[in-house]
Amino acid sequence: MSMANIFSRISSRKSERTQEELTMQYKRQLMEALSIDKLNDAWQIAKKEVEEEEAQKEESEHKRLSLAVK
Repeated sequence: MSMANIFSRISSRKSERTQEELTMQYKRQLMEALSIDKLNDAWQIAKKEVEEEEAQKEESEHKRLSLAVK
């Protein structure tokens, strides 16, 4: 096997390994982004539920006070 062939094979393997590493890095970053999106979605849902609950409490309190005034 000539030196050129050996260097070509080494270069090819290194390129494959680099591509595989980049693919794995991309997959990790994608999974992190999805996790962040899921956390953000959960936060938005929880925030909305708390806001709705507080609005219901205020409405109930307002009704109670308006009945007390009558």
